[in-house]
Amino acid sequence: MENQYLWPLVGVALGWLLNTLSTNEKIRFENKKVSARLLSKLIQIRSQVEIYRYTTTKMKSLFGKHTEYEEFRIGLIERHFLKPDTLEHDLKSAIDEYSSLYPLTASKLESTYQSIIKLKTLNLKSVHKDSETYKKLYRTTEINANSLDIALLKHINECAFHHSVATYLRVKFARYIQKIQKSNPKEIDNFKGAIDDLNSVMDSFSNNQDKNGL
Repeated sequence: MENQYLWPLVGVALGWLLNTLSTNEKIRFENKKVSARLLSKLIQIRSQVEIYRYTTTKMKSLFGKHTEYEEFRIGLIERHFLKPDTLEHDLKSAIDEYSSLYPLTASKLESTYQSIIKLKTLNLKSVHKDSETYKKLYRTTEINANSLDIALLKHINECAFHHSVATYLRVKFARYIQKIQKSNPKEIDNFKGAIDDLNSVMDSFSNNQDKNGL
């Protein structure tokens, strides 16, 4: 008689347990997707920040006037930073999603996001007539870009760990490989030529788009 009521109860309990485990697994999977989306955007933006820092450092000595260099720097940002154009919006959306899982980390990400936008929109043309003022402000820009690079790396490591330990280890290993395999930079004249060629291609592409009405 007791078994008549016991087994149905066991079945109900087992069904509840399996349903709970399935629900938790779905939630964990969705949370990993949120972390993965943010991680991909952070890695993409940090790569662009590194390119910006490397390029501006190597190119600065080639310009005799800081006004000419500032024109180049602004052109570099407009053409190659936060590209494609949807990247800024995608990053903000990913941070907003992430905030529901890790609100404290997301608040730091918001601060980093604002630093990214400042780098994107910074224009020092207004002080081009004052060489000393420009140098001081530009030095601040260099420090901020370096701080942004460091902050992005911390966010990448933390986000990778939230995704999974395996992802965290892969990110750390990839960074290690990047360091030990980093090739020596080309001669600065060749580098300048490559940048000029790239800018020419971008100009031609933009002109063709305008002519085609795209």
